[in-house]
Amino acid sequence: MRVLLVVCAMLALSACNWVVTKTPLFNAADAAGAPQLRAGVWAAGPSDNCAFDEAKPMTDWPDCAGRLVVANGRWVMLDRKNGRWTRTIERVVLTGGSPQILQTPPDASGSGADTGFGYYAIKSASRDRSGRVTAFRMWPVLCGPPPPQAKTGEAQPSGSTHPFPGLTMDAGDSDCTTDSREAVRQAADASQLWAADTVLTAHWVRAGDR
Repeated sequence: MRVLLVVCAMLALSACNWVVTKTPLFNAADAAGAPQLRAGVWAAGPSDNCAFDEAKPMTDWPDCAGRLVVANGRWVMLDRKNGRWTRTIERVVLTGGSPQILQTPPDASGSGADTGFGYYAIKSASRDRSGRVTAFRMWPVLCGPPPPQAKTGEAQPSGSTHPFPGLTMDAGDSDCTTDSREAVRQAADASQLWAADTVLTAHWVRAGDR
């Protein structure tokens, strides 16, 4: 399961596509000195329209609320499936820059579309006195603008027909790849133009993990 699954679900419903690499482009050195998320419990979602009592334990939050625990470079997602709670742990890299780049690892199951490293752009909305991020906006790094609407009788392209510089569309599917970190950074900034329906907001709630 990819970090912040709701973003990917919304993206899959659109004609957009995202950057995936087989090997990581960023490492711990790229995160050194960069603003990091404040450790603890976070609430996340596609909008600010999910109202609930954040003082309650995460297991009592409604389904519209994304549940995230940040600790020691790991993001722990809490999800309910078939009445049971599961925790998915991902070791991520959050680089410096503006926007910052979040690199997520492949799906641990090795199945589905999440078989490579994924990339998201993060812009902090607030920080605490120590410079740690306490609220942010996040969107996926896209391959390029969505393809134009196909004419009647023609097949709709599944991927971007004009990828951003430095990105190469994968043969046979809608993803793209690159070996250039600068290409990812440039695409992250450019993706904002088409990210309105896939932006996720998140904010720090409290210390701890419940």
